[in-house]
Parts: sequence; C-alpha cells; structure tokens
Amino acid sequence: MCTIEKMLVKGIRSFSPDNNNVIEFYKPLTLIVGSNGAGKTTVIECLRQACTGEMPPNIGGNGRNWVMDPKVAGESEVKAQIKLRLRTSTQMPFVVVRSFQNVQKKATLQFKTLDATLQTYNKDTHAKEAVTYRCADINAMVPSLMGVSKAVLDNVIFVHQEESNWPLADGATIKKKFDEIFAATKYTKALETLRKLRLEKTQEVKEMRLKLDTLKSHKDMAASFSADIAAGSAKAERLHADIQQLQAAIDGHAVEVAAMDAKLDQIADVVDELSRLRAQLEVLSAAASEKLSRLDGGDFEESDAELDAFLQELKQTDAEGASRRESRVNELRVKQMDAASYEDRLQQAQQQLSRLQTAAEAHSSNVADRDAFVTATAAKLGIRLPGAAAAAAAAGSEAGVVLPLAALDAFLGELRRRQAALQGEVAAMREAHRAQEADVAGRIDAANAELARAQQRGALKTADLRQLQARRDNLQQQVVAMSAVPYQAQELKLQEEDLCRRLEARKGEEARQDFEAQLAQQKAALERLAADMTALRGERDRVIMAGDAAGRARLASNALQAARDRLEGLLQGSAARQLIELAGNPQPLPHGAELKRLADAALRAREAEVKRKSTQLRDMEAELARRSGELASKRRQRVAAEARCQELRHELRRAVGSISMALDQPVLDALHGDDVETAYELAVQQLERVRNAAFRRMEKSSAFNNLLGMVLEDGQRECRCLVCNRAFANDEELAEMVSYVEEQRQELPARRTMYEQEIAELDRQLNGLNAHLADLAGLRELQGSMEATKAAEQQAQAQHDSQAEQVESLHEEANLLDVELTSLRRAAAEVDDLKQQADAAAERAAQASGAQQLRQVEELDAELAELERQQRAADAAREDLNRRQGRIKDERMRLSEQLAAAREELRKAEQANRARLETQSQLKAADEQMGVLRSDIEAAKARVGPAQQARDGLLAQRDSMRATQLAAEGAKQAELKELSAAEEAFAAKQRLVEGYGAEQKEAQMAQLTQQLAELKGKRDACNREIVSLQQELDQSAAKVAENQNLVKTIEAVIDYRATKRQAEQLQQQIGTLTQQIGQVGDRNELQAGRAAAEEAAKEAQRQRDTKQGSLGVVLEQVKASKRSLADPKYAQIHARYRKQLIELKTTEMAAADLDKYHKALERALLAFHTGKMADINKIVKEMWQKTYRGQDIDYIQIKADAEGTARSYNYRVVMVNGGVELDMRGRCSAGQKVLACLIIRLALAETFCHNCGILALDEPTTNLDAENSASLADSLRALMASRSGQDNFQLLVITHDEHFAHLIGTRTHAEWLWRITKDDNQRSHIAQEEILE
Repeated sequence: MCTIEKMLVKGIRSFSPDNNNVIEFYKPLTLIVGSNGAGKTTVIECLRQACTGEMPPNIGGNGRNWVMDPKVAGESEVKAQIKLRLRTSTQMPFVVVRSFQNVQKKATLQFKTLDATLQTYNKDTHAKEAVTYRCADINAMVPSLMGVSKAVLDNVIFVHQEESNWPLADGATIKKKFDEIFAATKYTKALETLRKLRLEKTQEVKEMRLKLDTLKSHKDMAASFSADIAAGSAKAERLHADIQQLQAAIDGHAVEVAAMDAKLDQIADVVDELSRLRAQLEVLSAAASEKLSRLDGGDFEESDAELDAFLQELKQTDAEGASRRESRVNELRVKQMDAASYEDRLQQAQQQLSRLQTAAEAHSSNVADRDAFVTATAAKLGIRLPGAAAAAAAAGSEAGVVLPLAALDAFLGELRRRQAALQGEVAAMREAHRAQEADVAGRIDAANAELARAQQRGALKTADLRQLQARRDNLQQQVVAMSAVPYQAQELKLQEEDLCRRLEARKGEEARQDFEAQLAQQKAALERLAADMTALRGERDRVIMAGDAAGRARLASNALQAARDRLEGLLQGSAARQLIELAGNPQPLPHGAELKRLADAALRAREAEVKRKSTQLRDMEAELARRSGELASKRRQRVAAEARCQELRHELRRAVGSISMALDQPVLDALHGDDVETAYELAVQQLERVRNAAFRRMEKSSAFNNLLGMVLEDGQRECRCLVCNRAFANDEELAEMVSYVEEQRQELPARRTMYEQEIAELDRQLNGLNAHLADLAGLRELQGSMEATKAAEQQAQAQHDSQAEQVESLHEEANLLDVELTSLRRAAAEVDDLKQQADAAAERAAQASGAQQLRQVEELDAELAELERQQRAADAAREDLNRRQGRIKDERMRLSEQLAAAREELRKAEQANRARLETQSQLKAADEQMGVLRSDIEAAKARVGPAQQARDGLLAQRDSMRATQLAAEGAKQAELKELSAAEEAFAAKQRLVEGYGAEQKEAQMAQLTQQLAELKGKRDACNREIVSLQQELDQSAAKVAENQNLVKTIEAVIDYRATKRQAEQLQQQIGTLTQQIGQVGDRNELQAGRAAAEEAAKEAQRQRDTKQGSLGVVLEQVKASKRSLADPKYAQIHARYRKQLIELKTTEMAAADLDKYHKALERALLAFHTGKMADINKIVKEMWQKTYRGQDIDYIQIKADAEGTARSYNYRVVMVNGGVELDMRGRCSAGQKVLACLIIRLALAETFCHNCGILALDEPTTNLDAENSASLADSLRALMASRSGQDNFQLLVITHDEHFAHLIGTRTHAEWLWRITKDDNQRSHIAQEEILE
C-alpha cells in the first residue's frame, strides 16, 4: 500500500519561507500536537494540496491568503513550497513538489501557482529523474500513483477540519460526496452513454428498416421496370415485324397504282396533246381564212418558187435604191451641217459685237455711277471732298465731269478712319455692358441661393412629415394590436382575486388545524417519554452493576431482547414485509427452515414474475419500435406535405407579387399575415374588378364615339344641337360644333387603344393568376390532407408516447423487481442470521437464569419496551401531523406560486396597458408634431414665393438691360456696317471702272463687222444646195413605197400557203394520236383498278399506322421504364439492398450487444454499490457499538435510497434505537455528530483504501466528552492492532488534546510525536519529542 514518508513546508500560512524542518511520518501512528492556532491544520492542508492540488476551503483571493503575506515576511515577494515524499504500493519512491508565489504590487497582492514537479527514480539506474508538469496533469498523476481516487483523498484520507462533518451535511452535499467516492458519476455517464448509444442504434435500426423497406420497394419497382422493358421490347419486335409486312403490302399496291398511273398519265398526255392539236388546228384554220380574206385578188396563180424569185428581185432593187438614197442623204446632212455651222458662227460674231457695244455703254455708266455714289455718300456722311472735286460734284454727271483720283483716295481714307473710330467705341461699350451683366448675374445668383434654401427647408420639413407619418402609422398599428390588453388585465385581476380567496381559505384551514400546537404537544410527550426512558435505563444500569452474575444474565437477556428487537424491526422493514406477504402472511410467523422454505418459494414466485415482466417488456419494446416506425413515416408524410405547401404558397405569393398594379390593403394585410390563399383570391377579385371597370370605360368610349357621330351627322343635317335641341344661329356655330366634335372623336381612338392595352395587360396578369388555380386547389387539398396527416401523426404520437410510458414503466418495474429480489434475498439471509443470534442469546440467557435480579430487570425491560412503543406511536403521530401540515403547506405554497405568477402576469398586462396609453400619448404627440410640421411647410412655401418673385424681378431687369445694351450696340454696329458697306460698294464700282480701260474694244468691233459679211454669203450658198438634194430624195422615196406594197402582198400569199400546210399536218397528227389511245387501254377500267389498289393500300397503311402508333406507345413505355430505371435510386439496387440488409443485421446485433452491456454494467454497478454499502454499514455498526458509550443510540447506518432508478441514490445517516430508525441530521448532539463522521470516514477508508493505508484525523476529539474520547482512542488502538499485519498502514492524528494523544500514542505504536509551536514572530516551528509512558 502507498505510504507517506516526509514533508517539507515553506511559506505556507505561518510557516517561514526559510523553514527546513522536515516532518517524518511513522508507521502505524504519527502524532502531531500543539495549541490552537499553532499551525497544526496547515499540515493536513499541505498534504491535501500536494496530493490533489485542492486549496483549503473558505480562503479568498485564489490562494494568496494561504501563502504567507510578503508584508508579514518583510519582503516584496514570498515563494512557498510543499515537498512531499511518498512510496507507492510497489515500494517505488516519488516526490511531489508544488511551488507558489505571492508578489506585493503597489496596490494589490498577486498570487501565482508555479509549475509542479514530480521526482521519481529510474528502476534500472536508480538515478533521480524530475519532470515538470502542469498542475492539471500532476493532479491526475499523483492519485493514480497512490492507488486511490481524488475523491477518496479529499473526502476520506485528508479531510479538513471544517469539512470533517460532511457525512451529516445536507442531502445534496452528502450525495455529491458519495457519488464522487463511488465514482458514480463516471459510471452513470457510461450507463447514460450506453443507453444513448443503444437508443441511437435502435433508432438507426428503425431508420435502416425504413431504408430497407424503401430499397425493397425500389428493388421491386426496378424488377417491375425490367419486366416492363423486356415485355415492351418483345411486343415492339412483334409490332415491327407486322409493320414491315404491311409496308411490303403497301409498296406492292403502290407499284400497281404507279403502273396504272403511268398508263392513265400516258392516256391523259395523249388526250391533252389531241386537245392542243385540235385547238391549234382551229386557230390555223381561222388564221388561213382570215389571211385569204385579206388578199384582194385572192391567191396568185404563180407557184411558190416563182413568187420567191420575184420577191428576191424586188428586194435587190430596193437595196440598190436604198444605197443611192443613203448617199444622197449623207450629202444632204453634210450640207445641212455646213449651213448650221455658218449660222452658229454668224450668231456668235453678232453676240460678241453686241457685248462689246454693251461693255462700252456699261463703262460710261459705271464711271458716272461711281462718281455719283461718291458724291452722294460724301454728302450723306458729311465727308468734304477737295476743291476741284467738289466743283465737279456740284456740276453733276450730266456735264460729263469725272472726279479726279485724289478726291477718290481722300473719300476712301475718310471712310476707313471713321470705321476704326466706331470699332473702338463698340469695344468700350461691350466692356461696360459685360460689367453691368456680371453685377446683375451676382444678384440673380444670390436670389437663386435664397430661393433654393427656402425650397430645401420646405423639402426637409416634408421629409420629416413623411417620417413622422410613418411613425404615426406604426403607433396606430401598435394601439390597435394592444386594444385587447385592458380586457386581459381585467381577466387577470379576476384570477388574482380568486387565487387570493383560495389562499386565504387554505391559511384559515391551516390556522384551524393548529398544527404547531399539536406538534408542540407531541414534542412534549416525546421529551417526557425520553426522560422516562433515560431514567429507566439509568435504573437498569444500576441494577446491572449490582453483581457480575446478575450482570451477565441481564446482558444475555438484553442481547436476546436486542436480537428480538432487530428481528422484529427487520420483519417490519419493507423488504421483510414483502417477503412475508409473498409467503402468504402466515400466523404465527414461522422460524428457521420453515421460514427459509417459505421465503425461497416466495422468491421463486417473484423471479417468475420478473421473467414474465421481462417477456412483456420485450413485447412492448417491439410494439414500441413498430409504433416509432409508423410515427416516423407519418412525420415524413407531414413534412413532405408541409414542404409542398410552402412551395405552393411561395408560387402563389410570387404570382401575387408579380402584379404590377398597386394592391389593395386587404391583399397586403393577407400577405403580411402569411394568408397567401386569401391574398390570392383577393388579388384575383381586384384584377377582375379593375378589368371590368376598364372594359366599362372602353364601352363607354365606344358609345360616346357613336353618340358623337350621331350628334355630328344629325347636327349637320338638321343644323341644330341634339344635346340642348337649340338651332345654330349661323354657319360659324355649326362649324365650331363640328370642330369640337371632331376633336373629341380624334381623341377617342387613342383612349380606346389605351383602354385596350390596359385590358390586355390586366387579362395577361389575370391569366397569370388563373394559371395558379391548380396550385391553390392543390394547396387546399394538401392542407386538408395535412390536417388529417397531423391528426394521424398526433394519434400515432399519443400511441407512441403511451407505449413509451408503458415500456419505461415496465423498465422501472423490472429494475425495481430486480432490486426487490436482491433486497429480499438479503433480507432472508439477515433473518436467518438474526434468528441464529437470537437463539444463541436465548441459550446464554438460559445459562444465567439463576441470577437473583432477573425478575426486576425483566420488569424494567417491559416498562422500557412499553415506553419505546409509546415513543414509536408518538413519533408516528408526529410524522402524520408533519405530513398533513406539509401537505397543506405545499398546497398553500402552490397557491402562493400561482398567485405570484398571476400577479406577474397582471403586472405585465398592466405594464402593457401603460405601454398602450404611452403609445396613445405618443400618437397624440405625433399628431401635434405633424401639425407643427405642416405649419412649417406652409411657412416655407410662403417664403418661397417672395424669393421667387425677387428672382424673377432680377431676371426681368437683366432682360431689360440686355435689350437696352443690344439696342445701343446695334446702333453703333449699324453705323459701322453702313461705313463698311460704303467702302465695299466703292471698291466694287472702282474695280468695274478700272477693268474696262485695259481692253482694245474698238479694234475688235471693226474686225467682227467684216466677219459677219463673209459668213452670211457662205450660209446662203449652202441653203440652195440643200433644197436641190431634198427634191431628189422625195422622188426616190415614192418609188420605194410602191415596191414595198408589192413585197407585202407576195409575203401575205406565201404566209397563207404556209398556214394552210400546217393545218393539214395537224390533222394527220390528230389521227395518229387517236390510234395510240386505243392501243394503251380503256381509261375507265384503268381508273377503277387504280381506285381498288389505292383503297387496299390505304387499308394497309391504316393498319400500319395503327401498328406504328402502338409501337410508339410501347417504345415510349419502354423509354419511360428505362428512364425510371436509370434514376439514381435504382442504380445497383440489388447490391445496395444486400448491403443495407447486412448493415441492418449488423446494427441490430450491435444494438443487442449494447443492451446486454448496459444491463450487465447496471447489474454490476448495483451489485458493487449494494456490496460496498453493506460492508460500510457493517464496519460502521461494529465501530459504533465498540466506541459509543451512550445508551440512546444502538448503532448508526448509511441509507442509500434509490432515486428514480437503481443507478442514482440519495444518502442519509440514520441512528437506530430499539429498532426505530431516525435521521441523525438535526437530532444528534455535536459530539455524536463528530463521532459518527469519524466512524463513517474510518469505514470508508477501510472499504476503499486497499492500496493506500493512510488516514489523517484533524482534531478528532472536537465536541467529544472524556468517555467517548477515551472510547475513540480505544477504537483507534484496536484499528492499529487489527492492521498490525500491514506494514504500510499509517494513522496521522493531529490534536491539541495531549491526553488523547497519550491514550493512543503508546510506545507500542510510536516512540515520537511532533509538536508545533509559534515563536515571538508568530512563525510556526515543528519539533520531535519522545513519547513518555
């Protein structure tokens, strides 16, 4: 077993950081003594911290208050260390070193845990090896090396004085401690994990079965598809063979029809040719008759050859005459061209002469015009000419005086000077105008900025008004939504009043019962009985002490009575009562073998019941699995229906959302409320209403158009207005009416087109919505089916839950029966044991029957038994009162909780009502703010008007200024243009004058006159020759015409004869074709045969088409089956089905194994817990009876009550007195509490510390009197004596009671003890002292 050898403590609490005194731990006993406050408990704290890493309880600052304060040490930091040397059960030494540090900062104390070190020895080299670990790692490693769990170290071996009484703490604490000691949480988690795994595997099995069923259906469908494909393929082959046969028959009939068609075509071609030839014959005959009638003298006697020869002679003669005529025509053309040439040259010369004459006249005119222009312009513009020029100008143009060049140059220079001056004035004027324009533009910009600011303020106020309007609408919706809050508050107020009345009634009932008074009476009675029993026990003890023989007799009698009482108590226990009930309640109760026989029979019956329940449980679990499958199937159907409903709702919502027009508020409300069906119907109704309204408007437009037409027609006809029946006064009124009506009628087509477009758009949207009527119907159908599915699912869920409850109930019942069987077997064993003890006690009492005080002791025992019976009855009555009081209190608490909940709901309702009122006030405030904003908007609009007027005034001013400037600039520009125009006109006139002087116009005029005379003579000669040639050509043309007439007559005769010959040839061809028709065959017979063959072909074709249609259907079915078979869910379906079947069987086997493991672990945990608790209680009972010296408690026990299942327990410590069990918590004294907790810890150490022989007791005599303290010392000595055979057993006792230390610290067990003291600096020191006898 593991032992501790040495420990060094530095810097912990009052131990100095420089302490080098090592505590050695002896075997089997180590005593540490010292006064209170010397630092004894620090040793336990350091041992616990070194082994488990746990800090002492009730210290603050995360450990900094445990390490010595640097202020106390006079340092800025203190380093603390715990160094503990241990030896494992295999005698391997190891050392645990834990280090800490406290650093004093400016304002705070900083605590830090340093890395821990584990020092071991190498088995091979025996060298020391030190490894640094994190605290979490070493906290797990040290308990493992010690061979015990951390919970046993914390709660059994190294228990702090403040936590030493944990066995009598509250229920939650003791349960937590025992669960940690038993490691119940770990195994419970393992059980829970196994249970979850089992449930998961069971669920997987269900899902796999569903998948297997699905795969099986897919496999069957795949087989069906394959069979359909095979059958369809065979049928397709048969149909294809039939189609080929029918096609062959159709082809044969087609050949027959083609042959007959060829003959009929041949006959038709011949008939057509005959018809054509006969028609040509008729045409040629008519043409020949007509040609013969045109010949005046009829046909000529000459033959065709003679006529041809004569015709050729005539044509040759005409050709020779035509050659001569052409020569003469060419000569005529040459002469005509010469004459035209002479005429053209003559005209050109005359024109040139005229131009020269005109140019001379124009020159004189230009000079006069120039001088006149200069004179007039100078006079107009006020330009002074030089003296001679002025005189010439005054003489006038009639005198023929020409202005000199100097005057002309002076005139031109003055014009240019004046132009330059005007251009400078215009530039200065434009610069001044631009400055004025910039000034006015700046003022306009300022006015525009002011106007924009006013408009922006109005826009901002308008935006604020819209936001406030949206907030007001939201507040209005909240007020409407909270309209029912006052009624809810009123209803909750009524509920509160009702609960108050019921609570007062319960309080009144509780007051009437006066439980406290009754409990006080029962308590007084119990105290009186306890006092009487204490007196009787004292008297009995005094009688026992009267003599040894009588004492032994009384002890034997007491032992007999105690055995009987224990037997009676056991027989009155729940397990024994069940055993007796199972045995048939025999009266009187048998003993010994008979009771054992009855118990065995009862146990066998109960085991049979357990087997029956197990079988029923398996059946119920199978039924539960089936119901789970049904529930999962219905849930999948419901989920699929819900998904389809969501899709349809989405389609309807999308269809309604696609409407381009503004929807009505009910439609929007339905959409926002997720009522898509109602929104769809309302949207359809709205579209129909709008469409009908548009259609009515279009009809009204058409009617109005007709009415206008009638008004126009009748008004024009009757000259009066048909509306007011007033006659038109004149044509102007009629024309005005006609114009107005025409304007109205011209607008109507556009309106009708607009209405038609609107109706078409509405029809499109309405058709789009109507296309989703099937979705609406499907949605409603799905909703109906979904409701049925939900009802079926709820029913299946209810059946599943009921079945699950039954299964769980059977589980619990089976577990309880299992526990019950175990407890019954244990009860039977205890009955036999107690019976044997009672028989032995009876024998010992019989041996001491000669004692003198037997009768007196029996009387005292009888009186004591009667008092105990009365005490039990009083306890039962008090418990009944407590139960009744608790029931009424529970009812009152329940009503109080309901009242508190109702008041909370009422508070929430009132708060909601206040929120509603606040919302209403906010709504009112919003209305007021909207009014203010509207006023501000009106004011802003009012400010916009003046600003706009000011801006418009400035714009008008700028326009007026611009007009004035343009007028001034225009005047100057006009003067400048006038001067420029005068200069340009003078330059143009001067150029004309200067251009004439360079030509020699007179010589040219003389030369042209001589040319005109020569050209006139040549022209007249040519004209005479032309007249002679023209006469000769006219004679030749008359002769040619005579010959042409004769040629035409001969050609007509030849043509007549050719036509006659063609007619004769056609007559011969007609006879030949008539003979060919007779050779081909009878046309009617051929047509009848063709019709028969065609009908047979049609019948075969109809049969072929039928077969092809059937083939198409079969092939489509085969394709559909192949497409279905190609679906991924049918891919490798047989392999997937086989794999799924294997997985299902494997998972079923795994689930069965998990169930077996779960049950086996559960039974093992139950057996372990039951066995351990029996061992613990046995040790506790023995040690209590050996240690405790009082008479009020026979022994104590630890009760483990199952909580819900056999895997979770609630623990409590009970004390047994006279067979009566009472909870020890709250009923025992401080000394009894300390002693009970020590004994329980000793029992736990005895049970759980097989690998660790260490037990530390910190101040074990606290609250113990001298007698019990001495008894505890005896027990500890007995414990050490019983462990004398164990070399590694160590008992560590820390006490301030040196008498107690000397009672257990004899030299038999230890030679030394350790004394802890404090020096003047309040530093703890430890020293070794010899134990004196």
